[in-house]
Parts: sequence; C-alpha cells; structure tokens
Amino acid sequence: MSKNEDYIIQISKLKKGSNIFEYEIDKGLFEGTDVEDVKCHLTVNAKKSERMVEVDFSYNGKIKVLCSRCLESMEIDVQTTDFLYVKFGDKYEEVDINEVIIPESENEINFSQYIYDCLMLQIPISPVHKDRKECDKEMIEKLHLLSQTKQDESTIDPRWEKLKELKNK
Repeated sequence: MSKNEDYIIQISKLKKGSNIFEYEIDKGLFEGTDVEDVKCHLTVNAKKSERMVEVDFSYNGKIKVLCSRCLESMEIDVQTTDFLYVKFGDKYEEVDINEVIIPESENEINFSQYIYDCLMLQIPISPVHKDRKECDKEMIEKLHLLSQTKQDESTIDPRWEKLKELKNK
C-alpha cells in the first residue's frame, strides 16, 4: 500500500537537468474514496534548474470504480500526462493549478496531492460501462421494471384532470 510519503522527492538530491522517478500507484493513495482499486504506473521527470524544478508526470494504468448504471465494477483506462512548475521563493504559495512556489529552505516536494488530483480527474462524474451489454443484466432488468412502474403511476386519474383545468383558469 502506498502512502503519501512515498511520493516525496528530495530537492537537494536532484542533479541539474533530468531526474527520472518510477512509481506504482495503488489503492493506498485513494483510501476513503469510491475508487475500488488502482493499478497505475507513473513516470516522473523532474528537470532541475537554478530557480525551479519542472516536473512532468506520465500515467499509464487502470482505475476500478463502480458503474453508475448497474453498480458492478468497471475499469477506466488511464493514459495521460500532467506537469507542475515548482519555483523557489520566500514562502509557500500556489500560483495556479500547475505552478507552486516553495520556500528556498524547503528540502522536499510531496507530489501525492497532485497525483491524487490528476487521477481523480480521469474518472467521469457518472462512470458507466461503454457498452450496455457489459452491465449486470439482472440489475438492468430491475431498472427497466422500475421505470415501467413509474410510467404507469404517472398516468393521472381523469378526476384530477378536471381539477387542474379549474386551477389553470
């Protein structure tokens, strides 16, 4: 199980130029969320210069969540990239989503929140199987029956129709 401490890079140990780090991301980073499982390979390229570290993230793997339609597990393929500029200054400040300023005295960068955010953004608001045939057949049948029952209930008694006409006058 990965922990937030697993994604800390020591700035002082970075050499000038490219520094490559490889990580295997698992469910540990997503405890307490709707994510059932994660198997994702992350390559981090931290390019250090005098006044900043330019960080490129490259993700490749799968995230397992529940289908919103049938409540069965489904996998979402993840193949994406992201970047972060870490600049040095007097105090910690988040300039925007991809730029942060950290104190020059700071010796490490913790990327766990950036990794978590990027992967969570890969999950659709309402994840569903691409093909309805992949959904749990029993659940789909129950949903179909429930929707028919609702339609039957929506037919209005003719006596109420007369009352609605009076209200609209």
